[in-house]
Amino acid sequence: MNVVALTGELKNIGEIKQKPDGTPLIRFEVGVMNKSESIPDFVDCVVYGRTAERMQEWERGIKISVKGRLHLQSDINTDGTRRKSAEVIAEAVELIK
Repeated sequence: MNVVALTGELKNIGEIKQKPDGTPLIRFEVGVMNKSESIPDFVDCVVYGRTAERMQEWERGIKISVKGRLHLQSDINTDGTRRKSAEVIAEAVELIK
């Protein structure tokens, strides 16, 4: 089962864009504190649809909860080295008060 749940601060939020089919999307980053370290981990996320539209009004630094799935991608650069990336495809993003 591929399930991710994060709680942290909204750090970076991009501009709303659209997929070719017209579905809105927004990419954002969540700063999540790790119990064993004093420096947060920054997790790349993307969300689609009405949640993306709603999030464009949110400001950096607010506390949020993200639930979704992990998406892994592997590419080969022009110099032949493999590059891997990971992002959370968010199914739900909520403000924490």
